[in-house]
Parts: sequence; C-alpha cells; structure tokens
Amino acid sequence: MRTVPVTEAEIINIMQIPQTKNSSWYYEISSKIIRYCAPQISKPLSHVCNLSLQSGICPERLMYLVVRPIHKKRDKTEMTNYRPM
Repeated sequence: MRTVPVTEAEIINIMQIPQTKNSSWYYEISSKIIRYCAPQISKPLSHVCNLSLQSGICPERLMYLVVRPIHKKRDKTEMTNYRPM
C-alpha cells in the first residue's frame, strides 16, 4: 500500500480548525496557543506523522485521550445529564 506524505500545510490547516473556547490538547495546551504556534510546529509534526505512516507504528503518546464529562442540565447525579467534552 502506498502512503501519501502529510504536508506541513495540511498540519497547519488542521490546527486552524475552530475549536470551542474551552478546548485544550494533550498536556492542557490551549487550542489558541496551538493555532498561534502552528507554523513553527508543523514541520516536526508532519515528520512524526509521516514516520508513523511509513512504519505503521503510532507513538504511544499520540494514543492518549482525555474525556471530561460536562454537565448539561438538571440533576448532577444522573449520568445522562452529562456529555463528553
């Protein structure tokens, strides 16, 4: 199977997607900071993405997901009144 390399421009475009104001990436880094730093970090990120695609190995740190429930309304003791962040 042939893989198409990930470009720096694609990485920057992904980072520019509007996020909710409270969103943060791994290590609690604000999405505003990620968007601001996109031009500087796109090259190393595209390199890591391309190595991962070529080798078929995903770095363990990129497989983490933090899910925080957010209360929607009504009784806080009912799980159905929460949604994932």
